[in-house]
Amino acid sequence: MIDATGGAFKLVEVVSSPFPTMLQNISSTDSWFGAGAASQNDDGWGDSPEGIPETKLMPQNSQGYVIKPISQIKDIVMIIVERLMQLTTLNEDKTIMMLRKYNWNEEKLKTVWFELEGEDAEIMLRQIGAKFDTKIDESFPFTKATRRDQNSGICAVCYNEFDDGEFAADSLECGHEFCREDWNQYLVAKVNEGFQGCMNAKCLQTECNLKVTHSMYKKHLKEEEFKHYERWFVKSYTDENKNARWCPFKGCEYCAIYQNSGIKDVNCLCGESYCFECGEELHKPASCENLKLWIAKNSSESDSLVWIEANTKKCPNKMCLKPIEKNQGCNHMTCKQCGHHFCWLCLGDWKDHGSATGGYYKCNIYEEAKKSDTRAEFLSLEEQMQRAREELNRFVFHYERFSNHQKSKKHAQDMIGRLNFAIEELRTKQNYTLPELQFLGDTLKVLIRARHGLKYTYVHAYYQKDAELRQISQYSQEMLEKFCEQIDEMLSHFLEVYQAQYIFSTSLTPFYQERDRIISFAKATKQYYENICGIMRM
Repeated sequence: MIDATGGAFKLVEVVSSPFPTMLQNISSTDSWFGAGAASQNDDGWGDSPEGIPETKLMPQNSQGYVIKPISQIKDIVMIIVERLMQLTTLNEDKTIMMLRKYNWNEEKLKTVWFELEGEDAEIMLRQIGAKFDTKIDESFPFTKATRRDQNSGICAVCYNEFDDGEFAADSLECGHEFCREDWNQYLVAKVNEGFQGCMNAKCLQTECNLKVTHSMYKKHLKEEEFKHYERWFVKSYTDENKNARWCPFKGCEYCAIYQNSGIKDVNCLCGESYCFECGEELHKPASCENLKLWIAKNSSESDSLVWIEANTKKCPNKMCLKPIEKNQGCNHMTCKQCGHHFCWLCLGDWKDHGSATGGYYKCNIYEEAKKSDTRAEFLSLEEQMQRAREELNRFVFHYERFSNHQKSKKHAQDMIGRLNFAIEELRTKQNYTLPELQFLGDTLKVLIRARHGLKYTYVHAYYQKDAELRQISQYSQEMLEKFCEQIDEMLSHFLEVYQAQYIFSTSLTPFYQERDRIISFAKATKQYYENICGIMRM
């Protein structure tokens, strides 16, 4: 059965059949395979396991991380908290604050805590707002007025008398009492402030060092309000913990949590892949550092500055100095800013030029300066402009190919819906089995992955300084591009043949020959991609 949803075909009648993982519930959105969930054991190349993968979130021991939805991260956090409570004998609230102090690094916390002795531990707890600093009363005597043993039985915020209902008194360990209603309003306001306001909120009493505890939020917030707080609580674990990272793709609420060292390529259950190290989309073989430079170069004014340097000269009028572009062949320039007339080549006043100096298209003054080297500043300027032009051309060369492979990847992704439909038709009308057709989905996945990787080979190449490695990389790029083009052509031809209702033959021999040919090219493409990644890491 075919479910046509959102403009893309989805194969849904596959529960009892071995079927390519990447062709389940897929669309043509900008991802490896759209919204389709990727197997946690998927390396992105399409070597799909037999049968439908279970939906349980299992640890990926081979890669060192697990993928968890936001709803399950809170449980992970509380398991960590309970484990540390048993070791440190601290209560839940203090344990959470200590874990946040050390960015949820259990080993670091255990090492530090057991090295602390007596007063040092007390000092640490006061510093992080987990234990009341009694010196507050001495420095700020007015804070005593709200203490449990000294207040007048009236809330210092709303001036209602404390009772056993909504105006019942409550406080943190400091003993600064306020009514339940004011605690609720205060904590709701802090939750609405955002992550920093919520997770770093302090006692209602001005100058008190105590931070609002997890249990205080739980006690005074209503169910929906507490769910809002829990999002910030979970965020404290994922954002402050170097071993956790949210999937960066829009709409995804899965988080990767590293349990030990391993590769940093994350295949998220949403179907996307990204780099755990920097949080950007997967960018092998380019390094995180080079990708950061590339993004900055494409999103800042640096390219404009290079273009200006390569194509303009400053007006020689010292009172102006505005950049001027030469957009016609003549050397006679007029600054639109100040009206100064000058020669483009030697930058001298135009009144000193004429037929004797070479006219409008030649400057003998400049030519003589080049021969005599008496005006080296002109030559230096020309050299700077030439270097800037070469740099600009080099960037354009790499950027165009980066952009073209992004478009080619999108073209390959656009084939997903057609290929799904073709596979279902071949299975139901021409009696091919799903294992016989699996190579099509696997090959398309290889093509998309290789196109994506090719895009980033040009980022790496742009920053590669070693000329010999650049030459080797260039050869590998060319070969990988040829294989990608060949696979693209093979798959497109297959779809065209299918859509023309051509039946391969009753013996099926041409079909199997074509299948083996496509599989062979897919394997070669995968190998070349792995080779180029290895070369570019050198």
